[in-house]
Amino acid sequence: MTKTSIMGVGFIGSRYRQLYPHETTPEPRDNTEPKEDDVLFLRSTTHNYHPKQGDLHTDIDTNLTHLALVLPNVRGVLNQTSSWFVYGSAAGIHQDTPARETDPCDPNGFYSVTKLTSEKLIRSYCEMEGKSYRILRLCSVIGNDPRAGKQKGAIEMMIGKIVRGEDV
Repeated sequence: MTKTSIMGVGFIGSRYRQLYPHETTPEPRDNTEPKEDDVLFLRSTTHNYHPKQGDLHTDIDTNLTHLALVLPNVRGVLNQTSSWFVYGSAAGIHQDTPARETDPCDPNGFYSVTKLTSEKLIRSYCEMEGKSYRILRLCSVIGNDPRAGKQKGAIEMMIGKIVRGEDV
C-alpha cells in the first residue's frame, strides 16, 4: 500500500490523518524532505489578518518560502490544498452558484495572494520538471475546531448561533 506524507497536520491534516492512519505519514512542521513519494501539502496560514496585525512575513514564509523548499524533494504526486479566497472579488460573479474553477482569480490580501501564487509556483515547477500535481481549493471547512472564530470558521460560528437560538 502506498503511503502519503502529510505536510501540515493542523486542523484539516489531523482530521485526514484520523480517517486514513495507515495510508499517511505525518511530517514534522518544518520538514522539507517528505518520507513518502506522494505528498499532501496542507501547511498554510488560515486567514487574511496577519498584515493588519503588523506581520507582513508569515503568509509569505509559510505559503511560499516553505513550499519552495519542499517542491524539489517531492518524488511522486504533490497534492496541495488552496482556498476559494483566490477568487477574491470574482467569487461573486455568479449570483446563483459558487465560483467555478474556470472563473478568473482576483485575490485580495496576503493570504489570498500567496495561496494563488503557490498554485502558480506548483503548476510552473511541476510542468517544468515533469512532475504530477493536484490543487484542491477548499472553502469554509466545517469541523469542530476550538480555535475557529469569526475569521476562521464563519459557517461553523453561524451554525452555532442558530443552534443556540441567537440572531445570525
